[in-house]
Order: sequence, then structure tokens, then C-alpha cells
Amino acid sequence: MRSFDLDSLAEARRHAAESSGTVGEVHAAEAGGNEPESTMSEDDGEREELKGVFAVRDGSARFVEIETGIADQKRIEIIGGLTEGDTVIAGPYRVLRNVKDGDALKAEFKDN
Repeated sequence: MRSFDLDSLAEARRHAAESSGTVGEVHAAEAGGNEPESTMSEDDGEREELKGVFAVRDGSARFVEIETGIADQKRIEIIGGLTEGDTVIAGPYRVLRNVKDGDALKAEFKDN
């Protein structure tokens, strides 16, 4: 799961829609642990933070906002935002930190 800056995500999606084949960057917000989500307004110069994952939608990586439930050191319960059958992009952070909203993908499944 990753947290994103709402303004950064909106800008990346707007840039991707305006450009032909170019996808904007989404910047990861600092991890806040199990702290509640920020609901700050732009009036104070602060930004709202979103919790989400990247899912495969129409062959592209799409940031999907999620709601989380209970969590421990290794697992987080997702209680909203995804539907049964969604494919979530997973892997080591060094790879996932480079995923951008709208990136073209080729799914590769590995047997456990």
C-alpha cells in the first residue's frame, strides 16, 4: 500500500490526459504508519493524503484509492476500493517506487 499526495495524483492524471503517450509522475507521501488520513484544505497550504494501491486496469497501472481495516507488521486488511478479481501490482519497493499512474503494463504471474 502507498500513500499519495492528492494534488500530485490529480496533476499526473491531468498531464497524462493532455499528452499523447506521456504519463506524469505521482510522488509518494511520507509513510504515516497507522495515523489517520490527513484531511487538510488547500487554504492552509497543506495537502490531503490518499491511501491506495496500483491495480491493473485496461493494461495500465491505475492508482486506486482504498480504505484499510486492521493491520499488523506484514498484512493490511483492505475493506474498500477494490473489487473481487482486481489484480494489484506487487513487488519490492525498489521496483514499485517507479510505477506511475497510467504506465502501460504486461502482467506476469509467478507460481508460488
